[in-house]
Amino acid sequence: MGLRAFWREAVYSAALTQALSKLLPPSQRLRPGLAYLAGLLHDFGFLLGGQLYPSEFAQLNQALLAEPPRALQDLELAQLGATHTEMGAWLMEAWQMPAEIITTVREHHNPHYDGLHAGYPQLVRLAAQLLQTRGIASYENDSAIARASPRST
Repeated sequence: MGLRAFWREAVYSAALTQALSKLLPPSQRLRPGLAYLAGLLHDFGFLLGGQLYPSEFAQLNQALLAEPPRALQDLELAQLGATHTEMGAWLMEAWQMPAEIITTVREHHNPHYDGLHAGYPQLVRLAAQLLQTRGIASYENDSAIARASPRST
């Protein structure tokens, strides 16, 4: 997946996450702007990994193609020493993003996360699943599909 596809998926995820946030009951409603930003940035660790470690990231993508049943996070740890969720969360912390965004970037693959700000990663996860059913997104479950280097288009 190249940059154009990455950003297309990110924008669709952002818009759907924001729209879903507005459908929640008032007592559970999330801030629409933060919901949008959470959807937009949740996979930003892929871009960071591709920029900082281009050859290792290319090897990761080859491994994903060769071993599709293997968990994405296992392959990321083996190839990069960190997951895209960890790298993305580190960057969001360095940028001093709101806690809701940092939590989303770190926890959007964790279906059991129920800590502080859990509504944001849960909603992003739901949006990704819905987009995947429409062929718009390549939702990464525990055996994710490969993503090509962000440097390719």
